[in-house]
Amino acid sequence: MDYENLYIQTNLSKAVQAGLFAGILSTLACLTYDFIFRSITLFSLSPALINVATIIFASLLILLTSSIIYYLLATYLKKAGEILYVVVFIILTLICINVALHFQRSADAHSSLQFRQLFLGIIIITGLATFFVPFFAKHETVF
Repeated sequence: MDYENLYIQTNLSKAVQAGLFAGILSTLACLTYDFIFRSITLFSLSPALINVATIIFASLLILLTSSIIYYLLATYLKKAGEILYVVVFIILTLICINVALHFQRSADAHSSLQFRQLFLGIIIITGLATFFVPFFAKHETVF
């Protein structure tokens, strides 16, 4: 019996797997950035808004959601949907970067600046990871 062709993936399952894989990569990159940033700057702000749990859940949920949006756009709008997906997530990433640049977390200017730098790095990493979803979803050899 040929077990290789027993399960044929749908476009939705490919998109979800692409989003989860991109989410895992994004999570690892964000955790690495967080660890290195906090080690170099000795940044610690209590209560911590950015911690391991929020990085893991936020990255995975954002990229899972982006993969479902990609699936919907690519299915119903074909090639225009892929272009629209990229444009929408470029705009969303730029909006989030703008919000991060103006976010005031603490009355202390130095702590607030360090928080913005940490938050901005995580947003950029997660925003860049959304562009891997179409790549992973379209290439057969990834999964």
